[in-house]
Amino acid sequence: MRNILRALLAISTIILSISCAVQEQSITVDELDINTSIEPPAENALNSTEYKLLLNPEKFKNYQKGLQEYWKIVEQVAVEQGIPVILEDNPLKLKHKQVTFYDTPEHDLKEAGFLFRQRQKFKKQKPTTEFDYVLKYVQSSLEAVENQDMSVDSTYLEMSEGVEIEADIVYDFTPNGEIKTKFTISNSFDIDHTIDLQFANITKIYPVLSDLGIAGNVDLQRVANLTVDQWKIGPGSLDFGDGLIVEMDFTAWLVPTATDTICIPEFSYDHGYSDDPTFSTEAMTKCYEFMSHVNASKPDWVIAGRSKSAFLYEL
Repeated sequence: MRNILRALLAISTIILSISCAVQEQSITVDELDINTSIEPPAENALNSTEYKLLLNPEKFKNYQKGLQEYWKIVEQVAVEQGIPVILEDNPLKLKHKQVTFYDTPEHDLKEAGFLFRQRQKFKKQKPTTEFDYVLKYVQSSLEAVENQDMSVDSTYLEMSEGVEIEADIVYDFTPNGEIKTKFTISNSFDIDHTIDLQFANITKIYPVLSDLGIAGNVDLQRVANLTVDQWKIGPGSLDFGDGLIVEMDFTAWLVPTATDTICIPEFSYDHGYSDDPTFSTEAMTKCYEFMSHVNASKPDWVIAGRSKSAFLYEL
């Protein structure tokens, strides 16, 4: 786990020194002051890493066309960098969900570092009765999240996907090219109906929330009074070698406002850490560098910005 974190910090520092929009500078393994291999995480340590790039809404006025065009840009960069692409059977298939974040009227959950989200699944353009719920605890350090108890009540245990600890790396977080890393610990579950959103019921599901001192009779409300349409394509995976295979997502959030619909597009890829193999420094370096190569390829497609959920809270 410590080796993973050192690798993340070391490589992020190097990437920060690169002016992605002007030049493409390769980083050799010898330049990295880290171990030659990265150990898989210990129990209750990092499970996965997600790399994110916020895209320019002006390029996504037709969100479906924008998602497809940016996928072609990424695919071309992969070819240029010699990164094998593993395609899905239907790479341009659009997947639709509706996303809603819930909080108290005073945003007590977010103030305490928690995000609570509901997603409703669609099939053949019609809403289903299938929902997934997730509670995330977000902090700026791995140590701050790895010991947080995110267990769910036994009633939901069989539906739970288990605890996940993830590093979220946001490229071009600010106009000067800052890379922002946040760590999250989460637990989610699938269910065939909506749940009671009174806070007392939520604390029964996630006992960790009972320590926040929020009255049990408070009803959670939609953040910004909004439900977002999420459209996504997952064309396939990138193979950086040594078993390091990442899954790509191209996502557009359509956020309705009083006067317009705002599109928040994003390109991301993620990978887990399996129990057996280690990832070589060369493979990890290719993975970290790839997002910068994509950005340098078409910088006018990229904007600086925060996470999608942060945007909703700002509304």
